[in-house]
Amino acid sequence: MSVAGLALELSHSSHTYDLGEPIAGQVLIECNGQASCGDVKVTLTGTLSCRSKSVPLVQQEMPVSKPSSLPHGVSRFSFQFPAPGTDVQSYEGQAITVKYQLSCELGKYNLFGRTWTTQCDVWVRSTGMCRRHLNMPVSFRMDGNALRPKQLVATGLFEDFMRNLGEFDVMGVLDTVELCAASRFQGSLCVRRCGLPIRSIELQFIQLELFPDHNGTIVQSCSCALANEVVHGDPCRGMQIGMEMQLPTIRCCPTLRQDPFSIEFEIHLVVYFKDFPAVYEKFPITVQQHSTHCVRM
Repeated sequence: MSVAGLALELSHSSHTYDLGEPIAGQVLIECNGQASCGDVKVTLTGTLSCRSKSVPLVQQEMPVSKPSSLPHGVSRFSFQFPAPGTDVQSYEGQAITVKYQLSCELGKYNLFGRTWTTQCDVWVRSTGMCRRHLNMPVSFRMDGNALRPKQLVATGLFEDFMRNLGEFDVMGVLDTVELCAASRFQGSLCVRRCGLPIRSIELQFIQLELFPDHNGTIVQSCSCALANEVVHGDPCRGMQIGMEMQLPTIRCCPTLRQDPFSIEFEIHLVVYFKDFPAVYEKFPITVQQHSTHCVRM
């Protein structure tokens, strides 16, 4: 008789843990009869990776069981790792990822035996008090003086665009530019004047990642992780329009500046026209640690 299966069962079925929280679970070994097994060990690893380089964040190994004879059925062995000694949460970006993983190895009992392995990902999120500045709204204005779409300048169509655009004036207010990692970005806008018909207006959540390439040169990656349409069609002039976007959990983490890596975020307000390229305004935001509640400042 022999081992029929090996699995990891975590104490949290969601595989989600807070920074500062121990990661615990059980190793499940299924045997189709009495079987001799080698030693069992579990390893917790955390890695920050980019396109050309990886930086280890966590490396912990724990022996769970010595070589033994296991009965028919499923045998369980408990394990618990102390809280990962890092303040970097899990993250999936365009060029940078932060990944935590548990792996288990069941060693061979003899030279003719088989080594079993299994693994599972663990999502580690940051916690703590979130200093959310709810009383610090930010006003903005988009007008013709600030518009120079690169596509139009390069093709010589900028003058034609501005002539058709006429008086362009979009004003609005953002509730805050300092957010918790699991909160909503909110605000309002008003299209006061615009000579061109608008096709749509949307909010975009932008990831800005800095990392070294294989030559050591710092490279920036810019990508849109989420887009929410605020207006579909040409809005009425002078109407107040609400804006809202839930920050994406997987693609968002507290703003990180850890040389030579950095992960920062922006919100882009994009106005699409029917016959001309889009124009946009960008708002750098600071993402703070996630918490189940926020402290109002």
